[in-house]
Amino acid sequence: MIEMAKGLAKSSTTGRLRVRGVDGSWVPIAARVSLVAIDQETTAGLVKFTIDR
Repeated sequence: MIEMAKGLAKSSTTGRLRVRGVDGSWVPIAARVSLVAIDQETTAGLVKFTIDR
Protein backbone atom coordinates (compact mmCIF):
# COMPACT_ATOMS: atom_id res chain seq x y z
CA MET A 1 0.00 0.00 0.00
CA ILE A 2 2.93 2.35 0.58
CA GLU A 3 4.00 1.91 -3.05
CA MET A 4 0.49 2.89 -4.13
CA ALA A 5 0.66 6.06 -2.02
CA LYS A 6 4.01 6.97 -3.59
CA GLY A 7 2.65 6.32 -7.10
CA LEU A 8 -0.44 8.43 -6.45
CA ALA A 9 1.76 11.50 -6.00
CA LYS A 10 2.56 11.27 -9.74
CA SER A 11 -0.60 9.85 -11.37
CA SER A 12 -3.26 7.17 -11.02
CA THR A 13 -1.90 3.94 -9.66
CA THR A 14 -2.91 0.32 -9.19
CA GLY A 15 -2.19 -2.40 -6.68
CA ARG A 16 -3.31 -5.81 -5.50
CA LEU A 17 -4.19 -7.14 -2.10
CA ARG A 18 -5.93 -10.17 -0.71
CA VAL A 19 -8.44 -10.80 2.05
CA ARG A 20 -9.77 -13.94 3.67
CA GLY A 21 -12.98 -15.29 2.20
CA VAL A 22 -15.83 -16.71 4.24
CA ASP A 23 -14.58 -20.23 3.49
CA GLY A 24 -11.04 -19.38 4.65
CA SER A 25 -9.52 -19.10 1.19
CA TRP A 26 -7.69 -16.00 -0.01
CA VAL A 27 -9.62 -13.65 -2.31
CA PRO A 28 -7.44 -11.42 -4.54
CA ILE A 29 -8.63 -7.83 -4.95
CA ALA A 30 -7.38 -5.27 -7.45
CA ALA A 31 -7.37 -1.60 -6.44
CA ARG A 32 -7.11 1.42 -8.74
CA VAL A 33 -6.64 4.84 -7.14
CA SER A 34 -7.14 8.20 -8.84
CA LEU A 35 -6.30 11.57 -7.36
CA VAL A 36 -9.35 13.85 -7.01
CA ALA A 37 -9.25 17.59 -6.26
CA ILE A 38 -11.88 18.51 -3.67
CA ASP A 39 -10.96 22.21 -3.63
CA GLN A 40 -7.77 24.27 -4.06
CA GLU A 41 -6.23 22.98 -0.83
CA THR A 42 -7.73 19.50 -0.49
CA THR A 43 -7.15 16.32 -2.49
CA ALA A 44 -8.45 12.80 -2.00
CA GLY A 45 -7.95 9.39 -3.51
CA LEU A 46 -10.89 7.76 -5.29
CA VAL A 47 -10.46 3.99 -4.95
CA LYS A 48 -12.10 1.36 -7.16
CA PHE A 49 -11.92 -2.23 -5.91
CA THR A 50 -12.60 -5.23 -8.13
CA ILE A 51 -12.51 -8.89 -7.15
CA ASP A 52 -10.17 -10.98 -9.31
CA ARG A 53 -11.69 -14.38 -10.03
